[in-house]
Amino acid sequence: MLQVLAECGRLDTGLMSRLLDKPEQEVIAQLVTADLIYKEPNSQQYQTADEYLSGNVRQKLKDAQGATLLDPAYERNVKALEAVQPEIVLFIDIDVRLGQTWVPTEVYIAFLNRHLAEQRPASGDRAPSITRDINGRWSVDLPSCYNTFELTHKWAGGGMSGHKLLEYGLNLQEPTLYENNADGKPVIDTVRTIAARARLREIKDAFTEWIKDDKQADIHPQIERIYNETFNANRLRIYDGGHLNFPGLNPTIVPRPYQMRGAWRAMVEGRALLDHFVGSGKSLTVIIAGMESRRIGISRKNLYVVPNNMIQQWREEFKKAYPSANVLAVTERDFDSPLSRKRLFSRVATNEWDAVIVPHSQFDMLPISPEREAKTVNAQMQEMKDLLRESSENGRTKTRAEKRTTRQIENKIQKYKEKLKELSQGRKDDTIYFDDLGVDRLFVDEAHAYKALAIVTKMGNIAGISTRESQRAQRILAKIEFMQETHNGAGVIFTTATPITNTLGEQFVMTRYLARDILNKCSINNFDDWAANFAEPVTRMEYATDGVTIKPKTALANYVNVPELQSIWSQFADVMMQDIHRRGQVISP
Repeated sequence: MLQVLAECGRLDTGLMSRLLDKPEQEVIAQLVTADLIYKEPNSQQYQTADEYLSGNVRQKLKDAQGATLLDPAYERNVKALEAVQPEIVLFIDIDVRLGQTWVPTEVYIAFLNRHLAEQRPASGDRAPSITRDINGRWSVDLPSCYNTFELTHKWAGGGMSGHKLLEYGLNLQEPTLYENNADGKPVIDTVRTIAARARLREIKDAFTEWIKDDKQADIHPQIERIYNETFNANRLRIYDGGHLNFPGLNPTIVPRPYQMRGAWRAMVEGRALLDHFVGSGKSLTVIIAGMESRRIGISRKNLYVVPNNMIQQWREEFKKAYPSANVLAVTERDFDSPLSRKRLFSRVATNEWDAVIVPHSQFDMLPISPEREAKTVNAQMQEMKDLLRESSENGRTKTRAEKRTTRQIENKIQKYKEKLKELSQGRKDDTIYFDDLGVDRLFVDEAHAYKALAIVTKMGNIAGISTRESQRAQRILAKIEFMQETHNGAGVIFTTATPITNTLGEQFVMTRYLARDILNKCSINNFDDWAANFAEPVTRMEYATDGVTIKPKTALANYVNVPELQSIWSQFADVMMQDIHRRGQVISP
């Protein structure tokens, strides 16, 4: 079986039958007896044990249990899946916070009712409600028939009612209040802002204390079940790569175990973030992954995007590893004129290359087709429109900061419209686009250079979130989405030793690039959903630029629910740290 996996990159019982000169059903029976393969009930296809007994094993167990009603043979699947179920995260170990998207709305309503005096509405009157619209914004509705003293006044702060502060908390926003100075110009009212934020902190703490209380024990099982089904349902697949033979690889080069693991993972998954320490040999890992993918037919053309100053080094390393490889290493001289550029990409598109190596700068300038880019721009503009619409419809007066944010959103929407107008002119006859090159695998070295992807959020101006627009990040996003749409969610491999350096938001960006489908399965559709579940805003007092004034500054400074966040990260990231390597240990994915 290992020989077939090395030759095909997948299970092929027909090929095994021919190699062993045995009937295919006999081969399958032997593999089943040895617990090396399992039949997946939905596709009715056999999978290797490491593939079948990984991924969302909770859902797979439900599927197998349902299949036993029709075929008792699936009892074998059930027993195997039961043995690999992730340990249940108990309610006491779950960090439940105000505004988390997976918490049922009725739980927040129960908390709201806790702070309303006991008073039943008259017949026909509405009950208090908390709702979340399609754009992710929470709204609190309190009918006037209720005695809202405790919520409206006890939880008030800085001149803001408890009702409004509760809404801020649900939406992960921090209140900022303003006053006019002697010149009549609005400035931050530090005292009121601090008071409002302090009271919001009390509301958040009150929610955490309330939900942990034994009086709410009846909802604890529901919270525990939903959390585990959403964030703790996956068992990570263990990649080895030790079965690979590497035909054509220089016999003097012996890949390290983590390089074989990383190469095999990139081949099988078709996507990966190789987060290996500096000097670990990431280049060799993706060179092997590309050559092996091409050899077994997974990929016909591999494009390597590398730092400008590393082109020659990459070419030399590639030819050292695979002396007979047909490699095209592009230099800046190949782009000294429009005609040179056109000739170069014509060669890339029409010739059979084992690898094409291009510098970051020229990859950034390589356009994607107008219709493809327009699709990405339209999606981003729609996000902005949704954010603007919810801001206009929330029914309350905007603060100065919110007005500034609204203007920024409107400016971005206008820029997107101008871009779409430019793209509407269609393709140019003399231009070769990225999607014309026939690339099946896109390898991006030093991928941290593309982390500055603008984040769309309703949280406002908060440290730890980059809303700066980066053209290079925008361009690679369109190319990544094209690769994923045309290669079943795969096709892109990142390498970097520093995927996260400055802000928590960078972790979301990397996940957004490579594994948006994983986020969607966890009901995380945007950055605010991600932050609600895995990050915590923290307000600290800092001196303003004048060195005298003290102002509150809020930043996404802390992680919460770290094990489950790490589980999402590990589903696409292959991590190797230097201290672990020195001790000769293997990091479990």
